[in-house]
Amino acid sequence: MTWRNLAAVVTTKQWQYTQPVTGNVIRIRHLINGGIGNAPYGFKGAIALAYNYGNLIELSQYRSIYPSTQTFIYSFDNFFSNREARIAIRGQRKYYSAPNWIVYVDSWMSTERPKLEDIDLKLSAISSNIALIASNLDVDPHELKNAYIIRINIGGGDYTDINGDRWIGRELPIYEGNYRTHNPIADPDSYLFESSLNALEAGYIDSNAPDGRYQISFYAQEWYRNDPTTRFIDIYINEVLVEEGLNIWTEAGGQYKPLIKTYTVEIEGGLRVRAVGQNDKPIIICALAIIQIA
Repeated sequence: MTWRNLAAVVTTKQWQYTQPVTGNVIRIRHLINGGIGNAPYGFKGAIALAYNYGNLIELSQYRSIYPSTQTFIYSFDNFFSNREARIAIRGQRKYYSAPNWIVYVDSWMSTERPKLEDIDLKLSAISSNIALIASNLDVDPHELKNAYIIRINIGGGDYTDINGDRWIGRELPIYEGNYRTHNPIADPDSYLFESSLNALEAGYIDSNAPDGRYQISFYAQEWYRNDPTTRFIDIYINEVLVEEGLNIWTEAGGQYKPLIKTYTVEIEGGLRVRAVGQNDKPIIICALAIIQIA
């Protein structure tokens, strides 16, 4: 990891500024006195990129932030490296009883884009840029009998499908890169397609997954736009490109159509699954199934 801490900001109504930042990739971590659950409903703050022009501070790329147990990764566009830039943070003291909220701001120091393993794996990282779907689920697949089996309903709740198979829910608030559609999905298990994670990159990592043959299935539907040129996704399994330029709209046959893509692979030395959006367009993943078959 190549992170440098810029500040630990105790949020107030006023903007506060970190020391100068040299890169456009920022990691945000949160600490709430008494725990995240102690934050009132609707409690939020803001983050922005601040340029210093003498006595004038210009704020741009303003985004809302929320207290969370998760680590967030932000990438600021149109970053001018020849100007002094800082990260601006403020909290919204909407409630008089709002707890102390500390925001830790770290800057990525490498010239290479951070990968999933560069995020703190003790937390699930969900953001508009990089997302770790799971590193520590409630059910340990290593404890299941016969084979390694894990099914994740991304953005939704726990679910039992028409075959009686259990899916582990990873419910996420809308602002944490999640989307829910109210449009009908023509599938017996339509609930698995109603919510999705939207990120430039998302993945699943388990360094202790046993060696063997696996079937890895991505569940998706193109909800954003009725356009076959909108989204192309590269799928990697243990850093091998198993599909380049997956087009959900084309393969599913249109918008709001369910798609299940299954890849059969041999793995050794752990499991790492990545989906990466081409051309800085976010991917869409509704659910993920990983099943050891041999």
